[in-house]
This record gives sequence, C-alpha cells and structure tokens, in this order.
Amino acid sequence: ENKRGSQGAWPALGLNLGLLLSSLTVYLLTIQGEAF
Repeated sequence: ENKRGSQGAWPALGLNLGLLLSSLTVYLLTIQGEAF
C-alpha cells in the first residue's frame, strides 16, 4: 500500500506543476502584453 500510495502521488504532483507552469506562462504573457 505504501508503494502504491507514493506512486499515486506523482500524477497529482505533475498536475500541480502543470497548473503552476501554465499560470506562470499566462502571467508572463500578460506582463509582456503590458510592456509592448
């Protein structure tokens, strides 16, 4: 169970990183849009 639990955490971690990355990208694009 312990091994399966740690494996199940990886997809959630990847999803969180993906959301964070997309949010950061939108944020940077917004800053560039204001700058130019």
